Amino acid sequence: MAIHVLCGNDEVAIDKAFLSIRAKYVAVTSFEPPFLYGDVENALISENLFGNDTLVVFNSFVKGSRRGVLPKVTQEILPLIQNTQTDIVFIELDEKKISTYKQIFPKALYSTFSIPRHLFYFLDGLYPTNLTQAYSEYKKTIEASAPDLVFYFLKRRVRELVLLSEGALTGAYQPWQKAKLQSQLTRWKKQRLVSAYKSLYRLERDMKSGATPYVSDKSISLFLSFYL
Repeated sequence: MAIHVLCGNDEVAIDKAFLSIRAKYVAVTSFEPPFLYGDVENALISENLFGNDTLVVFNSFVKGSRRGVLPKVTQEILPLIQNTQTDIVFIELDEKKISTYKQIFPKALYSTFSIPRHLFYFLDGLYPTNLTQAYSEYKKTIEASAPDLVFYFLKRRVRELVLLSEGALTGAYQPWQKAKLQSQLTRWKKQRLVSAYKSLYRLERDMKSGATPYVSDKSISLFLSFYL
């Protein structure tokens, strides 16, 4: 049995690492909290009996843990995992939880994927009249991150702001994260924000189809110059 723990806030890099692992298996069975003991038991027993061609994936396995103590159902599931011959991948976006994984699975293979802090500074500075600061943080960001990755997060941030403006933002956001997005949203006019998102959508489409001569770096620079 192999246990992989992919952790960090760089979801794009985690996805790439996961796809590399997943390529070796015929199928994937995924679980997300809240976990059901019976479902996990059936999946692991089935693999033990009929072969190991399915990869089992747990997202946010230690969610709800307090000071290293797992929720009751997760504690009950743990022996099933420790006694199986099935290969397992844990995906954890909260880097603060990694110490809990290392206590439970000391022999697992750990891979950490973290976003450079300048990318967060860049994303938080995306609003009109802040071109100089945002562009400065952007140039620092691409020293450590590929423009394609930055473009992905740029489009995601603008989409989050659009959804928030419509009261449709969902997901596991902490109160401070929503407050920060709300503060950023107040600096945008709704029409301009929606126009910015549509522009990013078209840029992505044209880059993928080859309809634009610009690569991600040039496209981002043009976007910032026009909308900030």
